[in-house]
Amino acid sequence: METYKCHKWKRTTVTGKTENNHELVRKIFAHTGKSYDLVVKATTFWQDNRWKRRILEIADLCRNPRRVLDLACGTGIVTVALARKFPHSTVVGMDLQEEYLAYAKEKKAECGIENVEFYERSAEDAKEGVYDLITASYLPKYVDLNLVIGNCSKMMKPGGLLIFHDFTHPKSMVFKLIYHFYWLFLRAVLWLSASWKEMGKELKGIIAKTEWVDEIQNALKTHGSHCIRKKTVNTMETNRKRPGVLPTSVNVVKSYTTQDVPVHKLLPL
Repeated sequence: METYKCHKWKRTTVTGKTENNHELVRKIFAHTGKSYDLVVKATTFWQDNRWKRRILEIADLCRNPRRVLDLACGTGIVTVALARKFPHSTVVGMDLQEEYLAYAKEKKAECGIENVEFYERSAEDAKEGVYDLITASYLPKYVDLNLVIGNCSKMMKPGGLLIFHDFTHPKSMVFKLIYHFYWLFLRAVLWLSASWKEMGKELKGIIAKTEWVDEIQNALKTHGSHCIRKKTVNTMETNRKRPGVLPTSVNVVKSYTTQDVPVHKLLPL
């Protein structure tokens, strides 16, 4: 999981051709909103819960945020959790999928939370508003990160916190082998569901091709963040408390400034 806190963003104009994957996203996520929460937990062996808790823990670096933006909010898992965590803040969730937003709004109503708003909008089209904290879970591999980070640089308050989290492809041959067999199993399971069949066909290739970790660092440098470090935390390991192989890779980086002196500390999951 990648986490960046940037105090001094340059105000730059983003140019160049944008390659959106909106149609692909709509195709692979079509009619999956109802089962998404359960499927994302089960297919990550419930590690998704741990990763999202880590996002909330890192969000503590942003003290008393007035406005929070959750990009690609999906069914509102992180959005609602942020609204609970920061009850005096306004939390905005944006997503491309109308279906997912319907379930997010249901979740908001069930929880009785008033300080959260949901809008149908892609991450690339999120350009308005001013925010102290911006989060995104499982988004980077699908978007033009230079454009998204450029937009975030314009919306982010000086000293704001940016948290982006997503999968990366294993580097070790051992983990690649485990990952391969994991996907053989997962693809067979997903193919049992008509709704998730497209995800089973597409997601492995998307993760294998993405270079979002390098892309986001380059984009952050382009738009005014400096001295970025990264660390890949490979979670394909046996958990002593809950034995099992966890087939995913996550990156974590924290970059922040204290008294105008750059300080960088890696945050393990």
